[in-house]
Amino acid sequence: MDMNRSKITSQIVALGEIFDQYGGSRVAREVLAAGGSLAEFHRRMTPRIRSGADPDKAAGLPGLNDREVRDFDICRQIRTMMNVTYARRSQLPDSFDKNQEFARSQLLAERNATCPELEMCGNKLPWAVLTRDFSAGSASESGNLIPTRLGSEYSGDALRNAFALARLGALMPVIKGAGFKVPVITGDLSNVNYLGEVSAAPEGGVTSGLIDFAPKRVGGYLEVSTQALIQGGEPLNQILRRVIFGKVAAAIEDGAINGDGTGNNPVGVRSTANINTVVGGTDGATLSWTHLTDLEYEPANDNVAEVAPGYLINSGTRRFVKRTARGSGLPYMWDGGITPLNDRPTAVSNVLPSNLTKGVSGAVCQSLVYSADWSMLLVPMFGAVDLTVDPYTKAAQGQVRVVINAYIASGVLQPSAFCVMNDAKLS
Repeated sequence: MDMNRSKITSQIVALGEIFDQYGGSRVAREVLAAGGSLAEFHRRMTPRIRSGADPDKAAGLPGLNDREVRDFDICRQIRTMMNVTYARRSQLPDSFDKNQEFARSQLLAERNATCPELEMCGNKLPWAVLTRDFSAGSASESGNLIPTRLGSEYSGDALRNAFALARLGALMPVIKGAGFKVPVITGDLSNVNYLGEVSAAPEGGVTSGLIDFAPKRVGGYLEVSTQALIQGGEPLNQILRRVIFGKVAAAIEDGAINGDGTGNNPVGVRSTANINTVVGGTDGATLSWTHLTDLEYEPANDNVAEVAPGYLINSGTRRFVKRTARGSGLPYMWDGGITPLNDRPTAVSNVLPSNLTKGVSGAVCQSLVYSADWSMLLVPMFGAVDLTVDPYTKAAQGQVRVVINAYIASGVLQPSAFCVMNDAKLS
């Protein structure tokens, strides 16, 4: 038992240090002093990570207030970065003339001073700016152009509004620093029994491993008209926010769910060893109420505490469960409300594949994921999103290339908390 406890202690201490900006070290000490478990540490840390710290401060940026977020002009940031690039790379007539170098330095300083975004954040794009929500009004009512804050149970945390995984309870902290490893117990004591007063205790063993949360680069670029950048305006800012964050969020969630661990890909939930599975049949099976309850049963059968339970499904599956009864004469599978599926929170994301093949099914099988505790999925984001402005590559077409880089890791701390079905058919 001492060995088992030492492994739990090392896990809690390691996670406490990683989440120190959220008060993790103090929580770890308190949990260990009370003889608490890893699950108790997660229960206490989850609300802190979700809303207890400004993600941009965690990324090393100044925390932006509501006005600064509202007034943040991505176009101005890109324009100034473009002009600074031109100024830095322009050749001086006389490289030995210090006055000319001083004049260029003064020009750079003046250009930086006219751009509060660059002065505050440099080439970083804060998460608070990227995750601004917008009204859903019609285009004719200017609904696509008017920024607003949408109210929800997660309105205090923009990242939870934006990421489907975070809404379910996955931990997605923004961390300043390098990658890290978390020790996990992969095998528990198996020989603990009731014994006589002086009987010898049987020998048992605990096996452990390390989950490597090494940063993986998520990158891409978009090309923006130079004329559009000059004209700027809130509509273009909204488009840039939506495009940049939409692509970054999709890549992060795709890696966390579908990553196969090969090449530069993280190990996502569906490729994690020892997770639970529900199998429909040799050629798949039409999704039924039984399958949903089986997904819920497997983690419970492994004694996983239901800390943050919920389903992740794709849009096709949601349409199906809204149209399909649980059985003859019974209600539809989808109830609506905040716990619409089997009385559990449910998030919808099309990162879940809908074209899987099982036997002779054809590419029609859907994937579903259930977890009794989504906080056992850790998706740390290392810093804010980096912007690199390239005004040269597409200059002949009157465009500026904006390169985007974010650094992400992903890992499942407790595989038995998850259950996946990969052969659900919708007909």
